[in-house]
Amino acid sequence: AFVIGVTVGAAVSHFLQEDNPAQQTSFDWLQPSRKVIEEITQVLNHCEPNQTFSNENAFGDWLSNYLREYSDYGIQTRLSTEFGTPDILVANTLAIELKKELTEKSDQDRCVGQCIGYAQRWHTMLVLLDTSPRVKERLDTLLNRPGPEEIPIFELSSGDH
Repeated sequence: AFVIGVTVGAAVSHFLQEDNPAQQTSFDWLQPSRKVIEEITQVLNHCEPNQTFSNENAFGDWLSNYLREYSDYGIQTRLSTEFGTPDILVANTLAIELKKELTEKSDQDRCVGQCIGYAQRWHTMLVLLDTSPRVKERLDTLLNRPGPEEIPIFELSSGDH
């Protein structure tokens, strides 16, 4: 059975806040990325992986294909850049970092560093597969401190969890 817990709430609201109408013309360039974030958020909210994955790359390949099927954006996987190598890059606007069964603190810290690195260039989301709510809460606290941009986290469970 699949359960998705999405902790986007305030984070996506912060991402997609209505701009002051008097300032909208100065933020017109944000409109394409806003549309990408809204659509990918909706796609992830309906994502139900009904299988198990041997590793993070297998999950990434599956999710990339899922996003290609359910969105109209260009999807690149594991593209090496000066800001790091996001697992998925959507329309060169949104970096998605994936983590499967994230348990070790050192791996959690690395994940935070990766997301912060990507956020220098792209809007960034984190998708966790089969990871405990306690770890998700820790990452949410670390990634969503007050600052220029918050990083939403999506929790997914594979077929065997």
